[in-house]
Amino acid sequence: MPAAVDTRAFKRSLHHSDRYNRRGFGLGEEVAGSLEQAYQSNLIASLRENGYQLQHGRLSVKLAEAFGFCWGVERAVAMAYETRRHYPTERIWITNEIIHNPSVNDHLREMDVLFIPVDGGVKDFSEVASGDVVILPYSRYVTDRIHLEIEDGHVVSIEGGVDATLMREWLKRGEEHEGDRDPYAISHLGWGLNPQCRWDSIALYGDTPERSHAAQRCFPGNFLFSTGPNSQGGGKRTTRGHYDVPMRDCTIELDGKVVVEHGRLVDPKMIVPEVKRG
Repeated sequence: MPAAVDTRAFKRSLHHSDRYNRRGFGLGEEVAGSLEQAYQSNLIASLRENGYQLQHGRLSVKLAEAFGFCWGVERAVAMAYETRRHYPTERIWITNEIIHNPSVNDHLREMDVLFIPVDGGVKDFSEVASGDVVILPYSRYVTDRIHLEIEDGHVVSIEGGVDATLMREWLKRGEEHEGDRDPYAISHLGWGLNPQCRWDSIALYGDTPERSHAAQRCFPGNFLFSTGPNSQGGGKRTTRGHYDVPMRDCTIELDGKVVVEHGRLVDPKMIVPEVKRG
């Protein structure tokens, strides 16, 4: 890729190309066994079978019922496995680590998924050849106002500028059939507490998932609004229409008590001191 390439124009042209796949390859069931073998264990299975806890002498181990990757990461890893299954002989590249987890990245390397090298903080695409397959991330700031109307737990209207159009079309592509409302369902809500995370990480470091994805969702006082699947909470909705939007400067009340005010944590018990480094 030339150094002077207009990346925005490149992305726009790519999104309208028949070489761009956004929905996966329908191989979820085929790769499910490989994923379970790679990322589950007998210990986890035993904990789940025993009510998510294990007692051994004075040692007590408890497992969260929603233990595992968040759905977005789970789907991204599955997409990498599906891509290798769909393209068994082609060279496959990934621009960043899907998740900052050594075992996941080692498994991808064992599947001959190559990572785009970084030289001096700049990604080097010079080794990518015609016919290669590249897995791209999607992470950016929302810069325009988006107005959502929500009824019965589903988004029924998305209005605004370019960002609203991006959201509307992204969720629409998650529809499995005419009238499918699953991609528009509210998935989960939450707020961040991690003082080491920064909302400006994309501006400082770019859209590298290992830096930005967790930081954007976990910085103190943010309000996370998500659409799509709810399988980790015990539901049955597994739609691909998934959107995570961490928001700043929000006020959050729980049972009439303000816990976040204009993006600032107000309950001292929720405030974690930042660890200064360097």
